[in-house]
Amino acid sequence: MSNTKQKNGPSSSVLTMSDDGELIRDLRSLGFGEYEARAYVSLLKCGPATAYEVAKISGLPRANVYGILKTLAEKGVAQPVNEKPVRYMPVNPEEVFQRISESTSQLCKSLRKRLSSIENKDGREYVWIYKGETEIIRKISEILQTAEKQVMLKGTDNYIKLLLPEIEKACKRGISVVLILFTQSDEPLSCHPNCKVFLHEANGIIVGGASHFITVTADGNKAFIAKVIEGMEAAYSENYSFVYGVDVMIKHEIYLAEIIHRFKDDIEKEFGPGLSDLRKIYSSAPPSTQFDEYVQKRLDELKIV
Repeated sequence: MSNTKQKNGPSSSVLTMSDDGELIRDLRSLGFGEYEARAYVSLLKCGPATAYEVAKISGLPRANVYGILKTLAEKGVAQPVNEKPVRYMPVNPEEVFQRISESTSQLCKSLRKRLSSIENKDGREYVWIYKGETEIIRKISEILQTAEKQVMLKGTDNYIKLLLPEIEKACKRGISVVLILFTQSDEPLSCHPNCKVFLHEANGIIVGGASHFITVTADGNKAFIAKVIEGMEAAYSENYSFVYGVDVMIKHEIYLAEIIHRFKDDIEKEFGPGLSDLRKIYSSAPPSTQFDEYVQKRLDELKIV
């Protein structure tokens, strides 16, 4: 590729790499060699430039720079723009990193599939620990992305909302998603016909410490329980006993929501609003303010003294 535009050389101002350490480090994490990263940053500062000019600005050995620039051109990161002397221009970073992003994503998908076939299945018997909100949301997103038939989630609406984009993607793949939701908002959260939402115990009221957890199961073979209060951490396993217990618990939440929704007045007359009479017997967790307000409201509605 030729270009009639000429350049006498880089700016006379002294350019050093001392302030570019973080850029160099990040470029190296994407597969650039040390010298390649330094040469590319130098080209962005002064391109088009000759190998001599790049060596002068970057502090790289001149003998190495000729080969480095050719390598950058082969990788599509730089382009020669004229021949005598040969000058190189950096390819726009947006184009470079969009291409790297797409190729890396495809490679990761391929490796995940290929490596799964040789994975040691004994690892599924262990419980894996995740810490911090970022890791917890990332793991739940991964479960949604890899599910084959069904995902069930129980949690408060503020966390479920963070997951809605991945929930919608899963639904569009044909995955059945069931949400058991703690919320007092009238805003509908179902984002797709394949997503079914149940209010916890048919009222969405937070009871005790239930709002402190997100619970997830997928395909009857994966389970994830996350504590989302201070010291956030979660446990994930494919162990049959672990998964079975979590899966059955969530299914019974669905059964209970369906039954209360259908027979709410009769059930609450018998067992108290929000099953408060049963909770006095079997639960040691203190009720929430929200729950107490709900109980009083329902007592007034049902005219129970």
